[in-house]
Amino acid sequence: MLNKLIYYSRTTEINATTARIISAYQQANLSEDAYLSGVFTALEQQNTQLSDAINRSNYESVLAEKDDVRDKLVKGIHYLLMGFVLHPDTVIQEAAMKVKAVFDRYGVGIASETYASESSLINALLRDFQEGSIQTALTQIPGCVAMCESLQTAQTDFEQTRLEYEKQSSIEAQLKSASDIKKEVVKIINDQLLVYLTAMNQVQPQVYGDIYLTIDKIIETNNNTVKNRRKAKKEVVSEE
Repeated sequence: MLNKLIYYSRTTEINATTARIISAYQQANLSEDAYLSGVFTALEQQNTQLSDAINRSNYESVLAEKDDVRDKLVKGIHYLLMGFVLHPDTVIQEAAMKVKAVFDRYGVGIASETYASESSLINALLRDFQEGSIQTALTQIPGCVAMCESLQTAQTDFEQTRLEYEKQSSIEAQLKSASDIKKEVVKIINDQLLVYLTAMNQVQPQVYGDIYLTIDKIIETNNNTVKNRRKAKKEVVSEE
């Protein structure tokens, strides 16, 4: 009997393992087996849905990373201006003081605001920076224009990512979660595919032997990864 896929494998592990199983089937030239073809059609559909669900769950972490980029740029502009208001060149110093006065209306604290509030404040700050005399002052401060352009780019990038996140969140509310889909994928593999291949390998080993052994090895590799991780976790706990 083939190794059964461990159900408590991570969602991403099930997704990747299933993709390898599907690839093994595609290379096995068994398309004439109607039952096996039906099983793999269902398996491919479920694994595609699993991939989509995993990607949806990644949006939140990606959004946080995009926010971190703009936070660092806001703080960077703050420290840049703090330094140049002490610059010995009076032209640079006066320009920095003028720009800093505008920046201080918002303050470096905008980096700690909620996503929506921070977006609103950054957009307002960048609009103020575009005012004629302020724009001129910005060009007199080394590196300031480039940093403001980077902030605009980061802000645009964040807003585009947030829009995608909100779209995906609304879709996700109507779809199955990754963990639910994972259970269905494991059920197809363990209860349908493996049972069938075990029987057919006994009847026609010359036809099904290769895919039988290949899938067994794919599942064994996944299961060993899961077992080793759980073993390592238990060892850390016991040491504590």
